Amino acid sequence: IEKIATECRIGAEVMKLITSGPHDVIGSLFNLLTIKGKESEASYKSGLTALSALQQDPSTKASLVKAMVEKEERIEALIELLAEAKKGYSERILSLLSTLCLGSHRGRAFVRAHALSVSVVVRSLLVMSDVANEFAVTILWCLICSPQNSHTTHRSDPDFETTITPARVASHLSASRKLLVVAQMDCTTLTKQRIRDLLKELERVKCPGESFPNTSQRLF
Repeated sequence: IEKIATECRIGAEVMKLITSGPHDVIGSLFNLLTIKGKESEASYKSGLTALSALQQDPSTKASLVKAMVEKEERIEALIELLAEAKKGYSERILSLLSTLCLGSHRGRAFVRAHALSVSVVVRSLLVMSDVANEFAVTILWCLICSPQNSHTTHRSDPDFETTITPARVASHLSASRKLLVVAQMDCTTLTKQRIRDLLKELERVKCPGESFPNTSQRLF
């Protein structure tokens, strides 16, 4: 599977065959991520490589997102694997979750509702590459700032200080400090704008007495 997924010359045709065939090949690839035992490392690497290839090919990206949304346990597996993944694998998992959050409202809602999602993404900031940072920012932006998010809290709400939201979790984990560092690194204009949006939201939801870095000066 890994050889097929990374063969550029025949990649597009093979990917079309995979996603249109009678077998649930994408499901089988997700199954490889959770195999236990002696062959688990090789299976995990092959499955993740093939899924990444599907995600990067424009002709198969939509089919991959659809397959993830159809079975929420696949999304759950990615989130839980991210919590334990090695650096080389974490970037690919972040890329898959980023594509899912941008491409599916239902998928984004499931990621948003998962208890570990925000914490594992925040902890991945500044740990890997600049590209991985951008994927993480995109995920956080989708979960916290996306216009399609329907759950917001306001200071006037009686349960404001006790309501757990993605923004409150990120604020508690000092995401703002990490985001400020990412903003000063080599990232795209879109990522910097998403960081601005995130910082505004994190400032909005902070509790009285909670420390927050000074963002009044022009840092990026």
